[in-house]
Amino acid sequence: MSTPSAEEVRAWTPEERGQVAQLLDELVERPTTSSGVIRRRRLSIVAAAAGAIVMVPWIGYLASSLPLAESGGAWRVAWVGFDVVLALVLLTTAWLGLHRRQVAILGLLVAATMLVTDAWFDVTLSYGTHEQLGAILTATFLELPFAAFLASTAVGILRRTSATVWRLRGHSGQPPSLWRQQYLISPSQALHG
Repeated sequence: MSTPSAEEVRAWTPEERGQVAQLLDELVERPTTSSGVIRRRRLSIVAAAAGAIVMVPWIGYLASSLPLAESGGAWRVAWVGFDVVLALVLLTTAWLGLHRRQVAILGLLVAATMLVTDAWFDVTLSYGTHEQLGAILTATFLELPFAAFLASTAVGILRRTSATVWRLRGHSGQPPSLWRQQYLISPSQALHG
């Protein structure tokens, strides 16, 4: 069988091109079937869901123990509200990951950013208090590693997605690094320097 020319493919109807694209999509090898990828996906879903669940009693503790105001601000509302949003982001991210939604990448990155932000403010605002050591330990051994895990999971999903698109576009070998790739929706073009 010979490969159709570009002119022949352009003459096909959009439906015919769509059918061929769908067939090719089914035949392209995807880098998501390895046990390591499956294990990482499951772990990220469980970690995000567990993080959200663990946040519930913590939010209750904060709501009952923080002062209503500190330095003229609504201290309790700020911290409890932040942690409620973080718990919702983690729960939503777990749901999106469970249902294999690409937008889970956003949830992973938002949750990671919120965890780093939370660690920063916990450590800096506890400076010189009896809570400083606990804030440093929590940031060092819980929040920052969890944030790094979530962010690296998002990068892994991006890499696997770009590798699939790379193969769908007819390339072999490994795709360029994420730093050098154009938007996946852009037509395939040669990369410049």
